[in-house]
Amino acid sequence: MRHTGLIAASALLFASVASPQTKYKVEGSCVSGAVDGQYTLYSGNSVKRVTGTFSHGKKNGPFFFFRSSGEQIALIPFRGDQIDGVVRMWFGPEMNAGQLKLESVYAAGKLHGPKRSWYPRGERRSTFYYTNDKLDQAEAWKPDGSPLSSEEAAEIAARDIEADRRLFEILLRTIGENLPECSKKN
Repeated sequence: MRHTGLIAASALLFASVASPQTKYKVEGSCVSGAVDGQYTLYSGNSVKRVTGTFSHGKKNGPFFFFRSSGEQIALIPFRGDQIDGVVRMWFGPEMNAGQLKLESVYAAGKLHGPKRSWYPRGERRSTFYYTNDKLDQAEAWKPDGSPLSSEEAAEIAARDIEADRRLFEILLRTIGENLPECSKKN
């Protein structure tokens, strides 16, 4: 059984964060030519889309991402520009707005610990365990709660990793393309 519907829905969800037509307003400060301090990105209609903190030009602390309608869709913690801590993502209104979709633990930019996901109605979808980006254990379930084979679970883990990579790329590109002027001179 393939679970590509959630991956496709995630792509649509995050693509709504940064479309090429979106015009942004950036609020942030600079110290010694680098972004430093609170950073906020607004869409043209003044809806907050991203907020977080930079330290000496690097993302540090939690970054919150929002849909154009204002719902929070992701929380990604950083330390020294690397994802570090518990990442959380939520479903948007197409599925079940506000329902937790994904929770995963990162250390120094690598999956390191449990990664859990849920179906839009809140049923558990998968639980994977990673050590330094290496999959150690995989469990997955159908929406009715019946377990999938370990091979199917491992396939889902591999597809999810690729989908997560694409989504992170979109979110991080949105920040990178919309920094205060000081960062463009470095």
